[in-house]
Amino acid sequence: PEVHERATGIPHSFGETLQGIENLSALRTAERDSERLFMAVRTGVTGQNLGELIPLVSMLGAFGLDCMTLARKSFDFSIREGSQWVANAMKVATLNRLWSQCEGFPPCLMNGCERHVAECLDVRYRPGEKPKGCHKCVYEPFCEGPSREYIQKNGSKEFKAVSASPYLEDMKRLHTMRFPHGLP
Repeated sequence: PEVHERATGIPHSFGETLQGIENLSALRTAERDSERLFMAVRTGVTGQNLGELIPLVSMLGAFGLDCMTLARKSFDFSIREGSQWVANAMKVATLNRLWSQCEGFPPCLMNGCERHVAECLDVRYRPGEKPKGCHKCVYEPFCEGPSREYIQKNGSKEFKAVSASPYLEDMKRLHTMRFPHGLP
């Protein structure tokens, strides 16, 4: 609650947010499957809440959400450090049968969660500025790269080109299905 309320600047907002999710969950349970509500939560990831992501995902999994997005919202932590926390939280989401995705974390840093990088799933985000070595990465066609502001502040040493991936063919097939005539 303290981290949430510090981020929102609104006292008691954590309890109110949970109550809203609980209300939607109860409404959804009462509906027929054909009229089922789709429930998703988008959570900002900051340096202050990295350690809270796994408990948060575990708690939200109990509400029967369909999707959770973990979106980087600040530059107060390294993307490499944050990607480890986010990848672990997304693995916990999978164990709770909750689809998760992340935003603002390049696939080269996502350690087994590359297929859950929103920018790789939706090409509307592309392209950004990429460090020099990115053109050698197998994810280069799908990745927007880190923001210019991040590179200016932190440099690009933490980003390493990936030479092979067990997920690459899946990602190519997804893009072929979504964009049969090529990327827009």
